[in-house]
Amino acid sequence: MPKDKAAAVVTFRNDFCSDLSLKNMLYAVTVRSPVDSGMITSISQDEIVEGCTLFTARDVPGKNLMDSAEGKIQVFCDGNVSYIGEPIGLMVGPDIKSLNRAMAGLRINYDDIPIENYIKNNSGETGGEEIFDSGDMERLVEWGSCFTMESGNRKGIDAELAEADVLVQNDWTYAICPRNYREPCGALCSYSGEILNVYTPSQWITNLRGDLAEVLNIPADRINVTRTKDWGRSSNSIWYNSIIACQAAVASYRLNAPVKLIYSRKEQEDYIDCMKPICFHTELGADKDGRLKAMKVEATLDAGSTNVFIGEIVDRIAIASSSCYKADNVSIRVRAKASKTPPLSIDMQLVDSAAFFAMESAMSALVRKLNKNPDQSLVFPSEIRKFNLNSINELEGAKDEEAVQAMPFSFMLPKAEESIDVLFETSDFKNKYIFYNRESLMRSKDFFSQFEPSPFAPPVRGIGFAVGYEGSFYYGSKIYGSDQELELTLEADGDLVIHSPPLSSSIQEIWTKIAAGILDVKSSRIKINSNFESGSEPFLPENAYANISIMTGLLKKCCESIKRKKDKEPLPISVRHRLGSMQKKSWDMDAFRGEPFHSCSFAAATVEVELDCHTFSDRIRMIHINISGGQILNSQAAEATIRLGIQKVLSTLMDGRKTECDDIKISFMNDTGNPEQIGELVYQVIPSAYLQAVSQALGTQLDCLPLKYDDVYRHIKELKSRNAATEIVTPAAEEPVNAEENKDADSTEAQR
Repeated sequence: MPKDKAAAVVTFRNDFCSDLSLKNMLYAVTVRSPVDSGMITSISQDEIVEGCTLFTARDVPGKNLMDSAEGKIQVFCDGNVSYIGEPIGLMVGPDIKSLNRAMAGLRINYDDIPIENYIKNNSGETGGEEIFDSGDMERLVEWGSCFTMESGNRKGIDAELAEADVLVQNDWTYAICPRNYREPCGALCSYSGEILNVYTPSQWITNLRGDLAEVLNIPADRINVTRTKDWGRSSNSIWYNSIIACQAAVASYRLNAPVKLIYSRKEQEDYIDCMKPICFHTELGADKDGRLKAMKVEATLDAGSTNVFIGEIVDRIAIASSSCYKADNVSIRVRAKASKTPPLSIDMQLVDSAAFFAMESAMSALVRKLNKNPDQSLVFPSEIRKFNLNSINELEGAKDEEAVQAMPFSFMLPKAEESIDVLFETSDFKNKYIFYNRESLMRSKDFFSQFEPSPFAPPVRGIGFAVGYEGSFYYGSKIYGSDQELELTLEADGDLVIHSPPLSSSIQEIWTKIAAGILDVKSSRIKINSNFESGSEPFLPENAYANISIMTGLLKKCCESIKRKKDKEPLPISVRHRLGSMQKKSWDMDAFRGEPFHSCSFAAATVEVELDCHTFSDRIRMIHINISGGQILNSQAAEATIRLGIQKVLSTLMDGRKTECDDIKISFMNDTGNPEQIGELVYQVIPSAYLQAVSQALGTQLDCLPLKYDDVYRHIKELKSRNAATEIVTPAAEEPVNAEENKDADSTEAQR
């Protein structure tokens, strides 16, 4: 059992919060709004259950608000409801049975007219709007000559697209929501009249301690925080956990007793891990060779109610909407619409994946359109991506800033072209792509148009291709905007102590190897200290310190500094380094231009599928992924991370059913640069490559993930029912194939 501490500290322990208990501990459940708008007028109970107490906004001893970079958030709803399920109180009791009785007799009365309507009626048409912000967010990016003024007018992106030799327009929907079977959010709080002890899986301890101090109106140095075990990284779990802890702390403060509040699995899915679909409209204009002349992307997402990360989410999607590509003219608009639903939740490491899915799918649609020209040789998806890459590497020789800044956003994509070439060869992509396109052409009329389910029908196949990057440390973040730093201490006894939040075993192994090599100390003498005194805890959310690219660089700097000092100064020696402010100047947040990330890793992937025309099920035959992520210090751990990531992605591609693959090939580019973040690359490339493979197999363009269980059946039947004389041949089915050029490919594939 945890024990109260005598001094304010921050510690970490490898236990789940739900497994902890304290003497005389009480339990709590959240009282939620039954309506999505209106005003709570009163709360009453049919029966007073002994030992059960209700706490609401009126019981908060300090402020009922948490400050954030995007505004203030209520700890308890103060009466004006924002969405169904919004926390309006906390019921606390001695056991779950008593709590259930108390909750069953709870009556919540409300006025279905929200307060802003009353104010609007009393202050004119715009009164309510002036006081109550809609919560909508938008980011508009315009780049290129078509937006310059000429003779008092500007051409605009639509006119530029209309003049393109090749134009493709598509709509895409990304609704992938990775399942998290992790510990739900919660908190155990114990207030003794002097010290508040909090046990919680919070990822943002500095923010939590500050919020608790203001909500309870007590000094921050009287608050102990013990970070319990958790695997959550969604945007909501980072900040919403602070609300949960504050709610439990209010009850503990009023009762002077320990109170534990743990969300149920359903609450976790409904209010914390509540990903919503993101919709994209893309228009790409290219010349006859496939070089992008104009790019237009419009994205809309449901932000739900107040979300402290929504500004960063919108900006990150805007940056990722051009994926890895450059165009002469670019228009990107991302809109986040507020709604009467729980705040949108996105894994902050995967915030870019929806935009990558849309743009990679759009590039594949462009390839199919280019291949409709019978006078043009077959175009490969890999080639189109290579000569449209937007990478600073290609422009290193340019001297003038305008030449280097070929797009509003620039990226250092390590060995991107080489990575594509390696994948192209090792996956046998060329032969398979040619063969499967020819199969698609032959099937369109002869197979699907006369289709009847048969156990003897051969499977149909397709292959998809996608590239993507993972950006480390977004310079424009308000939440992560402070400098990352790392402190090392060489103790008098020769031990080297790294002051850091808990690290994964693989990162700890890498850091130990680096530090031991630079300082010539035994690995057994290197220790990680995750305990911090009040005021010295990590300032940023914990997941920022898992950034291997930045933190490994800081580790090396600290070790080099200690190496220079250890023969000149007495032990112990402590050294602290932080991310240089000069690096941040590469990104102009006001103009929304420049290099937005500290560094990037790059990946290219192919996914090969086959569809069973009898059971209408899909099977992934093979996945190839090639990664360029700097020096791989532990190849076995890196491969295990990528393989685990692929399995997680596959569980999200088909709604209600896990897609599997037994043949996964992972390779890494040889590189001596600093290690980069690579764990999320699979989310940037696998979904689009999978969708394009299924689309090629079906001979039609699918536009949404996850796929429904009956999508394969539905699309085959749609093709069958079309008029063969008019619409039976789809763009993918019309790709011309030269028999002489491809006879070797046919022979090779026929032997597989």
